[in-house]
Amino acid sequence: MSTAVENVVEVSHVNNTYTDSGLGIFSKQTKRQVLHDVCLTIRKDEFFGLVGESGCGKSTLANAILGLIPYEGSIRVMGRERSELDRFSFSSAVQAVFQDPASALNPRKTIGFTMREPLRAHKIGTRAEQDAAVGSMLKKVGLNETYAARYPGELSGGQKQRVCAPVFPCAGHRSCNLFRYRFHAQRAHVPHPGRCEPVRARLRLHP
Repeated sequence: MSTAVENVVEVSHVNNTYTDSGLGIFSKQTKRQVLHDVCLTIRKDEFFGLVGESGCGKSTLANAILGLIPYEGSIRVMGRERSELDRFSFSSAVQAVFQDPASALNPRKTIGFTMREPLRAHKIGTRAEQDAAVGSMLKKVGLNETYAARYPGELSGGQKQRVCAPVFPCAGHRSCNLFRYRFHAQRAHVPHPGRCEPVRARLRLHP
């Protein structure tokens, strides 16, 4: 018997336009539409990749989902309209994993402190339970529990990226993480230059 696939994020007919002031004091302002009637669905337990050349609107769409810029259309998160969610409710469902892990980690805080931060903010579990959750997520990304006591400067670039990825899933929520990566042109096949193309993959964190 088939079951309905749960949709984590639903983007329906989203548009975004910004004003380009151009160069020079005599330049005329022009309107540029970055997002045009964008529709997509991110389902539970999957990676959804949006591939496209620079300027096609990937970051703009991510910023719209995060609520950082205005948009027209509908964005639903966990079945609720984005505009209906307050900041606390939204942050418990969606978080961003930034392209540069070095700038995303506080160099003065240990890895364990940073990974516990969303748990503390949302008042999830006791300190012992939070520490256990941090250790569990570190193991799932191939790092042992001792990394919780280390500082970002003691980690390699790849280790920093692995630390950033599970920061929010350790909260145990049905979360959607927005990853922002940049690919070299020779490694990313873009069928239609100037457009964003979706790429899907199932997510499996558990062995």
